[in-house]
Amino acid sequence: MNNLIKTNIPGYYKDSETNAVINTSNEYDTMKAQRKKSQEFENMKHKINKVENDINDIKSMLLQIIDGKKNG
Repeated sequence: MNNLIKTNIPGYYKDSETNAVINTSNEYDTMKAQRKKSQEFENMKHKINKVENDINDIKSMLLQIIDGKKNG
């Protein structure tokens, strides 16, 4: 690691032997964590919407049963 040269971009270094640019910051890990959280949030929204739809279906069926008993 002694062959790393600082670049003008914070967190990035250039390897003097291979000319590779190396990211030493944790921005990538932070971005991956944010994406995972976002995906989990979207999954949770989907599940909540499904439960809400199921509850509405149950409510509708119960109302049909109640109406049937009133008319029957």
